Amino acid sequence: MVRYGKTLLQVVLLILAVGCTGQRSRTHLFPHGTADDRLAEKIRGIKECFERQDARRAAELSVELCDFGKASGDERTYLYGLVYLAQSHYLSTGEIDTLCGTVDEALALAGSQKDYWALATLQNLLGSHALFRKHDYGKGLSHFLKGLRYAESSGDASRIFPIKCNIALAYYFRNDPAGLQYALDVYESGRRDDNEFMLFTGSVVSSYMYHMLKKDSLALTYIEYALPLAETYSDQRGVYSQYGDILMALGRQEEAARSYAKALAEGNDRGRFSDIDAHLGYGLYLKEKGRYQEALRMMQQGVASAGSNRQSQKLYLLYYNIASIYETLNDPAAALKYYKRYHAESDSLFNVRQEKAIGDLKIAFEKERYETELHLQKLAWKKRLQIVALLFAITVILAAAIFVLYYRKEQAYRQILKLRHETAERETWYRTQLQRYTDEARIDLDLDTDIDRKDRLHELFLQVQELMTAQKIYKRHDLSRDTVAKMLSTNRTYLSQAVSRYTGLSFVYYINSFRLEEAIRRLSDPDDETPIKAMVQELGFHSLSTFYRLFLAAKGVPPSQFREACKNKRNRS
Repeated sequence: MVRYGKTLLQVVLLILAVGCTGQRSRTHLFPHGTADDRLAEKIRGIKECFERQDARRAAELSVELCDFGKASGDERTYLYGLVYLAQSHYLSTGEIDTLCGTVDEALALAGSQKDYWALATLQNLLGSHALFRKHDYGKGLSHFLKGLRYAESSGDASRIFPIKCNIALAYYFRNDPAGLQYALDVYESGRRDDNEFMLFTGSVVSSYMYHMLKKDSLALTYIEYALPLAETYSDQRGVYSQYGDILMALGRQEEAARSYAKALAEGNDRGRFSDIDAHLGYGLYLKEKGRYQEALRMMQQGVASAGSNRQSQKLYLLYYNIASIYETLNDPAAALKYYKRYHAESDSLFNVRQEKAIGDLKIAFEKERYETELHLQKLAWKKRLQIVALLFAITVILAAAIFVLYYRKEQAYRQILKLRHETAERETWYRTQLQRYTDEARIDLDLDTDIDRKDRLHELFLQVQELMTAQKIYKRHDLSRDTVAKMLSTNRTYLSQAVSRYTGLSFVYYINSFRLEEAIRRLSDPDDETPIKAMVQELGFHSLSTFYRLFLAAKGVPPSQFREACKNKRNRS
């Protein structure tokens, strides 16, 4: 049986906290003066509590914020206190049922104030509870997608990326590849904003998605980025368990065993889903090695951990593998017992009505997004028509004014002279522009009808080749068709035609082929120790992901593996 999705609840809890810290820029919304300073201090205190995962103290400060808002009549302060209190409680217990009144009050208040940050945060909280506690994927996705729309309306990146991360996890639990784009969006946003935590969560969830899609080479690339940061964000077990799963899929079993052992030995994240993942992954390794008794003990520890922490997403996998081990050990009674548990648990997680609800939800969301984009396009065209109408009206008014001035020449002789002078200057400018456009059109016509057009294209291509091979302009980050066309005193159309005729490539692929060729040469040189990221920058690539994709297509392996293989080859020789 294919292993199902692995949960990063500790990462989910951390990204909920990040949403809270995103409020530090919002203190200007409170009244100015001493009161604002006190509120800013409380918010900083809540932020620090979330960063050190002190949910109890965060809750105390949140209550103080509520009391202050209520006493001063400041509804927004009171709202933020409610939001922080709900998140503190969820971080502490993983539950919000006992705070349903608080959450409902916060939703109503945020809706009346149109506070999109608060609405996005609360929807993310409700979605996390529905998904990770209630296992209601349809309801969880519904909350997340609502929250994403609110977050995009607020323009607060600290809200957008955690919701996208949770949407990716929700699809991951369903073995649905639709979550990959959300995970990659988080990773790319982290690279663009130079946000280490965003990069960490994006790389981990992207590795999960690629592992689910059986693209383990790509999954390995992303999880290797997260490994050095696992301790920083208290996710040693989750990251090392995932690393072990990927290594197992790549046939590197002994390395996988060491990774599972490290996941169980290190970290302070016991009691989370990653604890269960480590037991399940190590148990499967022991099972494949024929060490059935050890595998049973390992998986039963995972069952105990799931029961004591009410984390049941992984129980059906544990039950299934325990049953299969008992079946191998010729214990049919025990095997039947766990197979029954497996079917009961899996049926509760995956049912037809829930799958239909999720499918309908995806269709509704895509339809709404399409209609929104169409509406925005209509608004843009309407605005353009309004501008044209306004310009036409202005033109008519000016013409009427000129006509009136003409008949009042005795009263406004000087104004008429000035107007005629301006009109003459404008006419001269239009004639100059018309002549320039006529000359350019004539040049283009001559080029189109020239009998030796092919020779011209060949000469142009040789000039491009000279720029690439001799001057190596492909290393420039601002390189574009317009830039090269300007350097060669031609236009971008002829430049593209020349490159396409003699290489069969588009201009972008043509430029990247030189960059890729030099990258392969430098990576093949064992004496070149330039870091891959720095090399990518030097060669003019716009993003590390583009370089990895092109290199993987050309060589079939990631750059780091290619470099290592070249070094090993040299050492053997």
